[in-house]
Amino acid sequence: MDIDEKNAMREDMLKDQRHERMMRSNIEYFCEFTLENLYIITDGTKGIYLFDVIDELKKHCDKYEQDFNEFLDYLKEI
Repeated sequence: MDIDEKNAMREDMLKDQRHERMMRSNIEYFCEFTLENLYIITDGTKGIYLFDVIDELKKHCDKYEQDFNEFLDYLKEI
């Protein structure tokens, strides 16, 4: 392994450590990352991103003229 490969590995490790630290200590970072990157596998082959689930829930609330924030408040109690 040459010096460039070692430096690249070190950079990757630092990024991973920063990400882990931010996920545990910064709620805004956690929320944004989770919303954009959480992928839910539904049946072993198909999946959906959390962002798409939220989008569908918003559309569902709009269809029935319900307030999305009230729906979220309801979910907090589950």
